[in-house]
Amino acid sequence: FESITSDSAWQFSEDIKVSGEILDSTLRWSFGGWFLMEQMKFHQNQLIPAFSSGAGIPSFVRIWSQDTYGFAAWGEFAWDFLDDFTLEGGIRYNWEEKTFDYVRYVEVDGEVLPGDGERPGPRTNVWASPTGTLQLKYRFSDLMAVYWKYTHGFKTGYFNANEVAEPPIESEKIDAIEVGFRGSWLDGLFSMTADFFYYRYKDYQVFVFSDEVGQGPTLQVLNAPRAQVYGSEMQLTLMPLQDLLPEEFSGLRLQAQMGWLSSQFLEFTQEVRIQTESGGFLKVVNYAGNKLPNSPDFTISATAEWEVDLGNWGVLVPRYDLQWTTDVYFDPTDGRGNSNVYGVQYNPEYTVGQPGYALHNLQLLYRLPSGMAEVRIWGRNITDTRYKDYAFDATM
Repeated sequence: FESITSDSAWQFSEDIKVSGEILDSTLRWSFGGWFLMEQMKFHQNQLIPAFSSGAGIPSFVRIWSQDTYGFAAWGEFAWDFLDDFTLEGGIRYNWEEKTFDYVRYVEVDGEVLPGDGERPGPRTNVWASPTGTLQLKYRFSDLMAVYWKYTHGFKTGYFNANEVAEPPIESEKIDAIEVGFRGSWLDGLFSMTADFFYYRYKDYQVFVFSDEVGQGPTLQVLNAPRAQVYGSEMQLTLMPLQDLLPEEFSGLRLQAQMGWLSSQFLEFTQEVRIQTESGGFLKVVNYAGNKLPNSPDFTISATAEWEVDLGNWGVLVPRYDLQWTTDVYFDPTDGRGNSNVYGVQYNPEYTVGQPGYALHNLQLLYRLPSGMAEVRIWGRNITDTRYKDYAFDATM
C-alpha cells in the first residue's frame, strides 16, 4: 500500500473580544466573535502491486479539496457572589460550512483507464450548534478549592473521501460533568489536584480504515450513535522538606500523574463487506459494549528531578521520567480486527492493539553559574522497549 501523497492548506482567522468589570469587580464579563476561512487540497497516488499485470502497476488516485467557512459568537462571566464562592459560565453559538470536491480514478503508468473515474461533484453542508459551560467553585482558602462543572460541547462533521456521494458525517456532541479538587500544603512543598469526570457522547466520531475490494485501505470517520467515558485524574507534586532530608537534597522534586479511564460504546454498528469465493456480502457488526479506541484503563507518568547546586561550578540537574500504560486498542473491535463469515474474530489478541508497557527516559543538564548557557544530554526509551502506536486490519 505504498502511497505518494501531497497536500497544501492556508487558513485565515480573526477574533474580537470585549471585556469589563462591574459591581466592585465582583462580576467580570466578556463577549466576542470569531471567524475562520480555510482551504485544503490533497492528492494521493496509492500503488497496488497485488493487481499488477504486464501493462504495469496500477494505482488509485484520490484528489480532493475542501473550503471551510466558520464563525462563532460567545459571551462569558465570572461572579464572586460570596466571599468563597465563584460562579462562572459561558455560551457560544457555532456555525461552519464545508464544501468538498472529490475525484477518484485508476491509472496505469500514468494513463487513466478508459471509463474509470468517480466524481460526485462538489458537496456542501452546514453544521451549527450552541455550546456552553457552567462552573461553581468554592475556596477553602487561597491554596485549596473544590469545583463542579458542566459542559455541552460540539465538534463539526466531515466528508469522507472514499465513498461516492456518501452523506457527510454528523457533528459530535458531548455532555460532560466534572468535579475536582486542588490544594497546596506546607508552604507549597506538597500539592495535589484531582478530578472525576463523566462524558456522554452523541454521534461520537470514530476513525477507522475501510478495506473495500479493489482498492487500498483508506481512513474514514464513522458515527457511533451513543458512547460514554468516565474516569479520574490525579497529580501529586512533592518538594522534600529540608529538615527531613540532608541539605544537598533540597533541590529534589518528585511529581506523579495518574489516570483511570472507563470507556464504552453504548450503541454502534458497522456494515462490513465479507469477501467469499462466490463474491461477497455485507454483514452488520455490533460494537456495543466495546472500549473506545486509544483509551487505556490506567496510565501513570512520573518525574524525579534533582537540582544540585555546585556553587561556582554551576548547576547539575539529573532527571528521570516514567510513562506507563495498560493495554490499548486501536479500533472498535477491542483489538481483534475483522471477523469471518460466521462472525468469529480469528486474529490473535492485540492484533490491532498493544499490551501494556513502560517507557523510561533519562536526562542530565548542566547550567553555567551565570545561567547564560546550558548543555543537555538525554536518552529516550533507554530500555529499547518495542511497542505499536497504531495498527489496522486490512483483511476482508
